[in-house]
Amino acid sequence: MTEAFDTRYGIQQGAALTKDLHFADMGFALPLSVPASGTLVSSVIYTGNYKLFALGAYASGALSVSVQRYLDVEGTVVQGAALTGSVSAAGALNVNNTDGLLHQAVKITFTNSGTAAVTLSLLRLILRAM
Repeated sequence: MTEAFDTRYGIQQGAALTKDLHFADMGFALPLSVPASGTLVSSVIYTGNYKLFALGAYASGALSVSVQRYLDVEGTVVQGAALTGSVSAAGALNVNNTDGLLHQAVKITFTNSGTAAVTLSLLRLILRAM
């Protein structure tokens, strides 16, 4: 199977349409650090009509993440419960949306309940059409 990749928009066309977002596309700036007993919150991220997504990052310590979906592009009309994930020590952190609920935007919140800052690296949000 041949796949095409449009570098202008980060959209891959193949068996399923996908879009790969990096940290800057999510409203984050380097360094990606969650302060001790603090949070790091993204801007509202427009996801269009992509129904599935995978959020992944590497965390330098214990951390939890919540991804809230919204029916509107402004991020005001909540769609279902937030999807959550956590890591109890340094390692990969991910959240997958597989229920196919329609949404137009998401907001990501990283929460650190520890006593030291946690650094995030390799942060990616991959969107996929069904």
